[in-house]
Amino acid sequence: MNAPFPVPPRLQVENDADLLACCWRGACLQRFAHAELTIADTLDAIRDASNGQNGGGDTSMNGHRMKALEKALQRDSFSGHAKPALRHLAAFAKVHEERCWIAHGRFVADGARYRISGFRYVGKVREDYPDTPRATGELMRLLAEIDAATARLHGALGQIRRVCRQRQQAGAPQPL
Repeated sequence: MNAPFPVPPRLQVENDADLLACCWRGACLQRFAHAELTIADTLDAIRDASNGQNGGGDTSMNGHRMKALEKALQRDSFSGHAKPALRHLAAFAKVHEERCWIAHGRFVADGARYRISGFRYVGKVREDYPDTPRATGELMRLLAEIDAATARLHGALGQIRRVCRQRQQAGAPQPL
């Protein structure tokens, strides 16, 4: 393995393919985290611009915050920026569905492909998903999709936050 940094012995990185899987997973999760923070910041800006009426954005669940943001964007046009933001939020929600297996799946390097398995609990019973083979190219395309969706969402929500700041500075919070 040619890791440019010391790899802790407990980390199961036996070859370059395992290292690539770890790096890929980290890159995906970093992009998801960036988008989730942007969503939370936008909900805070909306709450501050509307005298504390956030509408459910104070939850720790990412899915609930996305739904709260969607409702807030449907209630107000935000100077015409809500419609594109809703479109980008929907695109992000679509790639966000992949987050669970990226974060919790088991990756096994198998030549130029990876076998990815996951699980879920139904009640107290663990239900394993079948292995899904993915080529390195597929994983890189998915990372590019996640990156593009989060970048567009970040830009659109930046416009929403700008409108909220302008409303706050004007001193007349508008009801949402």
